[in-house]
Amino acid sequence: VVYKALDQEVEVDVALKVVDAELMSSTGERQAFLETVGKMRQVVHNNVVRYFDVDHDGDRCFYVTQFLEGLTLRKIIDLRREKGQRFSLAEVEPICSQLCDALSTGEAVHGGLKPDNVIILPDLLKVTDFGLAEALPRDAYLAAQRDGGAASAYLAPEVRDSGAFDERADAYSVAVIVTELLSGQVYEGGPLLNLHELDPEVPEALDELLAHALAQRPAVRLGNARALGDGLSAIMGGDDPLRSTARYGSPKGKGAAAEDDDIQVDNPKETMRLVSGAGAAGAGAAAGVGKLAGGKGLRDAAGRPRTLGYGEAFDGASVAARAQAEGGFAPPVKPPKSEKE
Repeated sequence: VVYKALDQEVEVDVALKVVDAELMSSTGERQAFLETVGKMRQVVHNNVVRYFDVDHDGDRCFYVTQFLEGLTLRKIIDLRREKGQRFSLAEVEPICSQLCDALSTGEAVHGGLKPDNVIILPDLLKVTDFGLAEALPRDAYLAAQRDGGAASAYLAPEVRDSGAFDERADAYSVAVIVTELLSGQVYEGGPLLNLHELDPEVPEALDELLAHALAQRPAVRLGNARALGDGLSAIMGGDDPLRSTARYGSPKGKGAAAEDDDIQVDNPKETMRLVSGAGAAGAGAAAGVGKLAGGKGLRDAAGRPRTLGYGEAFDGASVAARAQAEGGFAPPVKPPKSEKE
């Protein structure tokens, strides 16, 4: 259960996530949860929600993160599906790029990524709920995912089979999401969808790349999410998607990933219309790409999106206001606040 709470020390809204006590039946399981989720407090990345605290109250564990106001990618997909619309490749690329950035910190493996864990903000996207697949007893975690409908379809086979997993599991999850965005269908195993046949504008090279990412055996799968993101960027740039980014098998000893080029938005006022599906120009601005043309305060000295501090952008409002002032960017209408998400 997720609650909106107020940190009275700094007067900032936070998200308080309370874990069902039935998911952890022993003191040892609760301690393992606290230790695993507690490591996330060390992760500072623009596309990863900030973790501030983890503790327990009796037999109930909880953790505290940034409070974010925005639509989940799940909600946006469902709205598109209601209108019979799929995402264009130009819309998918910045989403995939930032997902892969979030999953490539080298400090944590998500293991259970699904569209519900992706929050779309006016200037960027953020990934939530890292580490739960490892922190919770696997049987209890999988039961909760099955109760969530199609949520288990996004899990890599080794996660579903209660086996050990690493970065390759995240590559699988992102590939399932990309396939769903482009096809409107959730891949649940079996024969792969031919996206090029479904939409000739999707290059055949992307079908090949996704096939590697969706390999059932980790040993022949892309080595991590970064390899998938770099491959998609290469396809969009007309390069060989299986260049140095195509790392298969164990992520041990892999080479360094190339830096992504910044995406410049020619007209910052053309905000992304993910919900309405009104063209690719908007896709670059609000799909959470966080790379606004002329965005001064949102970048560091090297020109990369700047990490936001505690209390600076919990609900995205301060960032949206700054982006609007600096680049003429008009943020989308936010949903109304509620005491309980």
